[in-house]
Amino acid sequence: MAWIALKSLECECDFQNLGKEMLKKCDGLPLAIVALAGLLHTKYNMFDWIKVNECVSSRLMKSNGTSTYGSVTDMLELSYDNLPHNIRER
Repeated sequence: MAWIALKSLECECDFQNLGKEMLKKCDGLPLAIVALAGLLHTKYNMFDWIKVNECVSSRLMKSNGTSTYGSVTDMLELSYDNLPHNIRER
């Protein structure tokens, strides 16, 4: 039983570390943080969180980096791209 509790704590720690890594990419911008939270709130496993982290990284790498607002735009675009199709079509 203790092993199961330890394993779940280990997973929580992994989620926290990955979450902190993604938050750094938001540069403290509230809108980027909210967009990221919106993406992650339906992701329940580490694989999905890693995919979101990779998408965030690739979107921010594609931006020219000259403007902080570019990163917010990239986060919002990523959030829009992950909407279910029935919502996106409206």
